[in-house]
Amino acid sequence: THSVKDFVFNWIEATKRLKLEPIFVGALDEKMYEACVEARIPSMLLTGRSVLEQRDETFITAKSEAFKKMGTVKTKFIEDLLELDVAPILSDADVVWMRDPREYFNAGTYKYADLLISSDCVDVVADRKDQGGCDHVNFNTGVLHIRPTPGAKEFVRKWKDKVAMSTIAWMRDQPALNLLVREGA
Repeated sequence: THSVKDFVFNWIEATKRLKLEPIFVGALDEKMYEACVEARIPSMLLTGRSVLEQRDETFITAKSEAFKKMGTVKTKFIEDLLELDVAPILSDADVVWMRDPREYFNAGTYKYADLLISSDCVDVVADRKDQGGCDHVNFNTGVLHIRPTPGAKEFVRKWKDKVAMSTIAWMRDQPALNLLVREGA
């Protein structure tokens, strides 16, 4: 959303420096979309039928109804990208790439994965060994790499449905993803 515009433009500058192109911003409100258009940044308004009605400059917090709707829009957008045979590297606006992640994503067993998910666990030793050193920690949807494989498409469909159909207030995109992974999806 426009409330995190500074993060978005910082992300854009970092990705351009590393030549991580093509880049694309999924704008969740009209003001963010207009800012991207003005800056000539490829973007698309992802609000669907105005699911994010928040018009002020505050951050969307996990406690707001708009946060769950944002997760629904996000998962549907990912599903659409996979149907177009795009293998996106998705990152939240507060992520800054210091190096090109593609070599890392294609190293070791990672190159065979349908889906690579970040976590808030920083265990450099286990990560370098390409082992499950952080299996006990929840995954974070702030950085994802998804390949358009049948398995990934099925997982994203289940993820989108779990977020969209749940009446549980806390069932946003990140908890839904974690539940699906833990259930073996």
